[in-house]
Amino acid sequence: MKRWSVISLMIFAACSTATQGGQQLPTGQSLSPLVTPGARFDALVTHVGPHPDYVADGAAAMVVSPDRRQMLLMTSGFNRYNGADGKVVSNQSQQYILLYAIDARGSRLRQTLRVPNSYSGIAWLPDGSGFVVGGGVDDVVHRFARRGSAFAEIAPPITLGHKTGNGAAVKPQAAGIAVSADGRRAIVANYYNDSVSLIDLAGGSVLAEQDLRPGKIDSANIGKPGGEFPFAVAWTSAGEAWVSTPRDRQLVGLSISADTLKVTRRIATIGEPTALLHDRTAHRLYATEDNADRLAVVDLATGRLIAEPRLGFPAALGAEPVRKGLNPNAIAQAHDGRLLVTLGGVNALAVVVPTGAELAVTALVPTGWYPSAVATSADGRRVFVANRKSPPGPNPAGCAPKLAIYRGQPNACGAANQYIFQLEKSGLLQFPMPTERQLSRTTLQVADNVGLLRNADRVAAEARMAAVRARIKHVIFIVKENRTYDQCSATSKLATATPNWRSSGRVCRPITTSWLASS
Repeated sequence: MKRWSVISLMIFAACSTATQGGQQLPTGQSLSPLVTPGARFDALVTHVGPHPDYVADGAAAMVVSPDRRQMLLMTSGFNRYNGADGKVVSNQSQQYILLYAIDARGSRLRQTLRVPNSYSGIAWLPDGSGFVVGGGVDDVVHRFARRGSAFAEIAPPITLGHKTGNGAAVKPQAAGIAVSADGRRAIVANYYNDSVSLIDLAGGSVLAEQDLRPGKIDSANIGKPGGEFPFAVAWTSAGEAWVSTPRDRQLVGLSISADTLKVTRRIATIGEPTALLHDRTAHRLYATEDNADRLAVVDLATGRLIAEPRLGFPAALGAEPVRKGLNPNAIAQAHDGRLLVTLGGVNALAVVVPTGAELAVTALVPTGWYPSAVATSADGRRVFVANRKSPPGPNPAGCAPKLAIYRGQPNACGAANQYIFQLEKSGLLQFPMPTERQLSRTTLQVADNVGLLRNADRVAAEARMAAVRARIKHVIFIVKENRTYDQCSATSKLATATPNWRSSGRVCRPITTSWLASS
């Protein structure tokens, strides 16, 4: 801990040091990903398809190969590209898997592969000879094998066999995936079917499926919550795996035999568990809890939750505790045991030091907008952080209001490719692991980016809000856009919208329109 105390002292001493301004966001925060010494930021240019300069959206996951010399970055975003005729160019409108060679000097793109759909799951085979990808709404698992210096898909993909998801008009969603230590089997999370499937990778078939809901396992537990929306999977030993289920705030333990799965444990969490990390040295499982700003720590020897600390800004900043909104959503481990956690809500990477059952955030590094994945090189000297989106900027060639109906907007003005989601793009930030002195400055930069260092502004704002709260008892918002307004309020005589924008054609509840008219 002495080393990290030094960082704390440096942060304290550097508080008078000026920070750098960055790109302003609509949220009021700023971006400054290149502040870290030696940082490099690259847009996710795909280099494939009829438009090889296309930049992908929705970076969702990164995994490093077993020899730590290669890295896969997978997208799951609004990657729709339209041609001059306004129609979707299917060969460009896919999800992307970018293969990089990595070392202490950085990353070099080696290959770009494509799948029609994806969600959150990608995993290497233990020997590095291939990898697997959850096919999202297609309800399949894609297999890729090494062919010389490149990779190619093994056809056909493995079908998981779900005609629908649970609920009305719900489609399946193949999400997180993990591979066994012998590389023969995989477990995939069926997000909208509340189950997991055990797959024979060589045979290309489903060996077993286990529903994670208590009432489906034992009728005596009908109505008892649990196991819904399985997201990530960690295969922690030959006969054990864990699944995060955010909807019911549980970590679910599984026992695995040759061709069966069985639920053995359920651990309740404060927040919604999402990303999982297996620490083989400490025999622990870490889970990010994005909506609670926490990390869950499970002792795998006992299967018990031993800690669930709240993450925040380093104590050395002396700032008031930050309210919820850090949004930890991805996690990796550096070679020295430190945890690297992406904080989507404040556009930063947190350096977290485990000490016994406790965890302490010792430093922060600024990233792009909404970081969503993190990895390191083999020696830990290089850090890679993918961000999910970017400021879209203006869209002067976007849809005119008369065309911007709910279901028609993405296609009505297709040739311009300026539907707002099409303008959001992902990037890859990389930098040498900062020194202790550099971490003190990057931490200050993150604090400034979110306004923590602007004390006078914050005090003034809090005073204004205190005065408002003393005089105003109720606040009513009337939002004149999107479905709530267009479907309901647009029917009012006082509205400035057009009633025929309604896509459903239904009449709203009378209380809505009658109240608005009387007001």
